[in-house]
Amino acid sequence: MIDELLSKISECVRKSIEDTVAPLVTAAVDKLAREITEAIPELPSIATKKVEHVRRVIDRAFEVAKVRGRGRLREVMLIVNTTNLRLELVVDNRDVFPSHNDLNDLIAVSPYLKYLDVFESDGTYVVRVSDIHFLKGFTFFINPLGKITLSRALVLYDLIT
Repeated sequence: MIDELLSKISECVRKSIEDTVAPLVTAAVDKLAREITEAIPELPSIATKKVEHVRRVIDRAFEVAKVRGRGRLREVMLIVNTTNLRLELVVDNRDVFPSHNDLNDLIAVSPYLKYLDVFESDGTYVVRVSDIHFLKGFTFFINPLGKITLSRALVLYDLIT
C-alpha cells in the first residue's frame, strides 16, 4: 500500500514538473534562438563573373578587365603569341606585378611567386594569375610592344555583395 502511494505521489510530482518546466524550457530556447538569429549578421552573397576575349590583334594598350567592388580574382589566363608585351594588374590602386620589360622577365620570376605562372607552351606564351583578393577593385591591362595576337584572355572573379 505504501509502495502504491509512493508511486502515485511520484507520478504526480513528475507530471507537475513536466507541465510547469517544459513550457518554460521551450520558451527559453525559443528566446535564445531569436537572440542568436538577430545577433548574426546576414551573410554576404557572392557572384561569380567572367570576362573573356578571344582571337584579338592588339597594337596598343588593351584593358582586359576593370572591376569595382570587393571580392577575389580567382583566375586570369592569357595566351599570346609573343613575349613582346608588358602586363599591368592594378589591385586596390597598386600594381601587383614585379617590374618587367617584357614577358621574359615575368617568366624568370614566376617560379618564385605563388600567384603568377608564366611559361611557353608549343610556341605560345601562357600567363596565369590566381587568388588575389581586392577591397576596391582591379584593372588588368596588356601593353604590347608592337602588334601581338591575343589567342585568349579569361578573367574569372567573385564579387561580394
